[in-house]
Amino acid sequence: MSIEQLMHDAALARLNEQTLEERWQQEFRSFQEKHSGLRDGLDAAKMARQNVETELRDAILEAYSQNGEKKFPGGGVRIIKSLEYKDADALFWAQQHSMALALDRKAFERLAKAGDVSATIVTVTEEPQATINTDLSRFLEKVTT
Repeated sequence: MSIEQLMHDAALARLNEQTLEERWQQEFRSFQEKHSGLRDGLDAAKMARQNVETELRDAILEAYSQNGEKKFPGGGVRIIKSLEYKDADALFWAQQHSMALALDRKAFERLAKAGDVSATIVTVTEEPQATINTDLSRFLEKVTT
């Protein structure tokens, strides 16, 4: 095929793409306008879900703090470790243990969480974190008053 023919084909392909893109944008805008109430409803439902899940997590953590129970129907408590350290101390530790010339945060934090780093270098705290199962469909049948 000649260069002129390929130029023609490329121009047609671009025109076709541009035409379809403009049509897509027009249809999408029309869809958004037509279903704006649905979008608003979805946004409100998402906000309501987030609020009730926050309240549920707070209630799970409150119950855990009162009785130490980690398992609840549909959720529970897991203990997560958070780290607090100075970069310079962590880098010094890493160099002393032939880990790196630069701090590999991921490796350092993995070792710190496992307890392989001195407490003078890093502070490890455990914090409860509420969890909610992905599938809560079995709770839809329960009626609350």
